[in-house]
Amino acid sequence: MKLIDQFIGRQIRKPSGLPGRLLGHLMANEHMALVDWMLEPLEISESDRVLDVGCGGGMTLRKLQNLVPEGFVAGLDYAPAMVAQARGRNKSAIAAGKMDVVQGDVAALPFDSASFDIVVGVETLYFWPDPLAGLMEIRRVLKPGGRVAQVMDISKPSAEAAVPENVAERMGFRVYAGEELTALLTEAGFVETRFTAIPERAKGWLCAYGTAPALS
Repeated sequence: MKLIDQFIGRQIRKPSGLPGRLLGHLMANEHMALVDWMLEPLEISESDRVLDVGCGGGMTLRKLQNLVPEGFVAGLDYAPAMVAQARGRNKSAIAAGKMDVVQGDVAALPFDSASFDIVVGVETLYFWPDPLAGLMEIRRVLKPGGRVAQVMDISKPSAEAAVPENVAERMGFRVYAGEELTALLTEAGFVETRFTAIPERAKGWLCAYGTAPALS
């Protein structure tokens, strides 16, 4: 069981090979209700520039591009297999100059400072080796007043049986409570931090939001 947990964790964190490609397609479709729930409070404008960190197979990118027909969408993923899948899924938008998808690390984002209005992340933060560094990079690439949202479907507490801490550790991720996420956002320099949760969905839907501070 330990080896299985480790294998599944590695594939979720950085999908590769045939299992990773299949997992990418599965996750791309499985998370759409979660993504809609995350996006609703953001009130995205048609001209916004939006970044999806940990974009996976690119289904959220497609949804975002439909929301910002006059704007731009960028995707970043740690796994080359997911970058390829996201590019294939969104090749028309990329060809039209409306989107770009790159391989990279959230702790060293390959984007200019103050270049995005919104940054989102779906089911990714709990795999980051250094969440604070990643959130500080997100704040750097956000315009003053820009917004961040990080959503996940495993959290504590949950109405269902929570993922045991030892299993989470073997799979290479950390389970968060809402208060922990908002504390991280605040430490990273965000203001107006808050979270919303639906503990009875999956193993605890959780989304944390923050705003990049205005220039003083």
